[in-house]
Amino acid sequence: MIISAIFQLGLGIIIINRKTDQETMVKKEMKLSFLNYNIQSDVTQRWNSFQSEFLCCGLYGENSYKAKQLPIPVSCFKEQCALKQYAKINNYHMGCFELVKKLEEKFLNPVIILTFFCSFLQV
Repeated sequence: MIISAIFQLGLGIIIINRKTDQETMVKKEMKLSFLNYNIQSDVTQRWNSFQSEFLCCGLYGENSYKAKQLPIPVSCFKEQCALKQYAKINNYHMGCFELVKKLEEKFLNPVIILTFFCSFLQV
């Protein structure tokens, strides 16, 4: 029983460390991908689909496009309405990286808590 508890405790620690590594890797891959936005049509299409489906905009919000001197794409707007006068009201402000981090926390944190809880129950 104690060996199992130690194993689960170690597993929880590994998951926490991997979470940080995974976040760094995801951020790096998303940055590399976003650099090719508007350069490679398949990358542009995937970003636009992701933004429409998950209601986010750019890597860190609309400023990601402004930094690249690109117009904010239609996929960043609610109901695909890209009228300039409604831009501030009608676009998704959350960046896609922030959204991915929130999804990771939503699904991974309960696993970490459950792992530690089970290890303490066995002691």
